[in-house]
Amino acid sequence: MKQVIIKQLQNLLDSGESRGLKRKVNGFKREFRNVVEERKQQHRQKFITEGGDLADYKGFKDPLDREFYGLVDNANEKIQLEELEEKKRQKLNVENKKAIITELQTMVDEVAPSDIGKGFEILKQIEAKWKSSGRVFGEQGDDLFFKFKHQKDRFFQIVSINNEMRDIDFQKNMRIKQAIITKMEALKASGGADNPQIIKELQKLNLEWRNSGPIPKEFRDSVYGKHRELNEHFGVKIESLFEERRKNAKENLTSKVALCDKVKAINLLELNTPKAWNEQTQEILNIQQEWKKIGFSEENETVWEAFRQCVDQFFEGKRNFFDTLDSKREENAVAKQKLVEDAEKMMHSEDWRNTTNFYINLQKKWKATGPAPREQENEMWDKFRAACDTFFNAKKEYYSNIDEIHEENLTKKEALITQIEALQLTGSAQEDFISIRKFFSDWNAIGHVPMDKKDDLYKRYRAACDAKFDQLNANKDEQRKMRVEAELEDIMNSENAEYLLQRKKDGLRDSVDRLSNEIAQIENNMGFFKGNLNMLGEYEKQLKRKKAQRIELEKELNSLPTSPTAEANEDATEAAEENVDA
Repeated sequence: MKQVIIKQLQNLLDSGESRGLKRKVNGFKREFRNVVEERKQQHRQKFITEGGDLADYKGFKDPLDREFYGLVDNANEKIQLEELEEKKRQKLNVENKKAIITELQTMVDEVAPSDIGKGFEILKQIEAKWKSSGRVFGEQGDDLFFKFKHQKDRFFQIVSINNEMRDIDFQKNMRIKQAIITKMEALKASGGADNPQIIKELQKLNLEWRNSGPIPKEFRDSVYGKHRELNEHFGVKIESLFEERRKNAKENLTSKVALCDKVKAINLLELNTPKAWNEQTQEILNIQQEWKKIGFSEENETVWEAFRQCVDQFFEGKRNFFDTLDSKREENAVAKQKLVEDAEKMMHSEDWRNTTNFYINLQKKWKATGPAPREQENEMWDKFRAACDTFFNAKKEYYSNIDEIHEENLTKKEALITQIEALQLTGSAQEDFISIRKFFSDWNAIGHVPMDKKDDLYKRYRAACDAKFDQLNANKDEQRKMRVEAELEDIMNSENAEYLLQRKKDGLRDSVDRLSNEIAQIENNMGFFKGNLNMLGEYEKQLKRKKAQRIELEKELNSLPTSPTAEANEDATEAAEENVDA
């Protein structure tokens, strides 16, 4: 039975079918578990029947179980991939449907009563998009559907209202047109068809006529005919006036095209600073004022649209520039705030050389960072400069008394050497080692001495420490280990830790290389004295001693940290682990 289920599951996976895969796999799992449970019971019962003790029963393992659950793992991977793809599809469908709802809402908000027919065409197109945008399941799908339906209901409500309002609008337009005709008849009766003022008033009435909208169909022939008749009376004067306007409109078109070209030329400039953008903004504003003075032109709407697009392109570029600039300034503010914090942390340091380099690097970073938002820039600069001034003023004051301080340090170090020389060892290697190591810390804490006495003083200090190490109640290996540990601590606590650590490593490497060369030479020499047992014995002693020395030096080299900071981090980690253990 297990083989049958496995084969069915394998066929399902081979088919590549993904629809309903999870449900089908779960069905196979339930069926397989039932078979497994039945087999286990049979096997356990057989074990007891054959005289076995249930306490000794160790269960039943079938290799087919592993094969089946391996297929289940493969199926789960496919299911997870399919679910991931379905989530992506659902997300895309949601975004598409939201966009369609927005498009429908925009159409409903903007549709004019005169464009209801066009609105129906757009609605059909939007409904087709909705049907092809895919399904969205669950409450989110229902919510999107109801939002879409709500916008459709709004459209049909507008259609219903429009039909009612149309008749009212027709009657209103009828009254307006009749009033216009009455005024035109009054102008005709007044005579003076060549009076420019009358022609101007006629133009105003004709403009009102065009803007008044349609009237009931049954009155259109009579009302429109009367309006046409009155206009023909003034036709000659109107034509003359329009001819003059057409001439001006042509000249105005030329002027407007020239202004468009000016804006296009500005859009081609590379503007990389706020000052440049502001200067050209003023130029654009001046051009807009010139445009307003020109008046009506040929192709008025077309040239206006072209001009508007050019101006929009400029202000879009300006907006993008300042958006990018603001974003960059925000990033700079974060970076400069970090520099302020770093500067304030070190402003009371007395490690004059390293901290001086630290502040010089901080100042270089500050200059390279670029401006922050103006309201933050000045405040952060005041804090940064105050921290720098605090350190450098303290350094200046320190070095103004440096000779006196060096002499005081010389006295302290000479006294420390006297203490080392006078130290009475207890006989306990560990306790005596701790006492000697404390002298290292005390020595490093004192500070610099006059340069002309520095080397001799340090030689005395090292000689006194070495003499105490030689007196430790420990074998040579232990003495060497303690000496190395103390020397490393001395290096790490010095102001030149980086340099001294590297010099220590270089010295050890040179010693290892020298011993390796000597070992190679001894091994080569042994080849010439194979028959001389005395010489071979002596060479073997030398070889053993030098190899042991090389091993010790390699151990010491490998024990050194990569850098002083790495040593500090390692100590901090060990301390933290000890606290956790405690």
